[in-house]
Amino acid sequence: FALNLKLSNDVPGDSCPGTVVTVGDGDNLTVQGNTGTATSDYKGAKACDGAKQTKELVYSVVAKSDGVLQISVDPDFDAVLYARVGSCTNGMQVACSDASWHAGGPETISINAVEGTTYSVFVDGYDGASGNFALNMSLKN
Repeated sequence: FALNLKLSNDVPGDSCPGTVVTVGDGDNLTVQGNTGTATSDYKGAKACDGAKQTKELVYSVVAKSDGVLQISVDPDFDAVLYARVGSCTNGMQVACSDASWHAGGPETISINAVEGTTYSVFVDGYDGASGNFALNMSLKN
């Protein structure tokens, strides 16, 4: 037999297009992650620009139907949550939350989703913060 091994330091969702997640009407999905091992550095705009120079994980979220896509992150660090449509790296930012000014505070965004559209969702940290998180997603018509 042949045994082939490969050592990989790849972190799922570390770069665009990110980890693919499909959300349908009535779905309630949760994914776990840790930004502490990320190496990519994308930048949020406007209220989410405090995430610059901080590593994040990216999720490529596809809406299976029209509806309100509700996304929240429950972190153990001071998180920033934002989403883009179009290009993952420089598409238009459609939602942003940097409301909790302390470690562990939740961040929530809502997007009027269009069926078949992909939204790049970034779990980022404020001013260098990183750690574990649970990302919750639901879609309601």
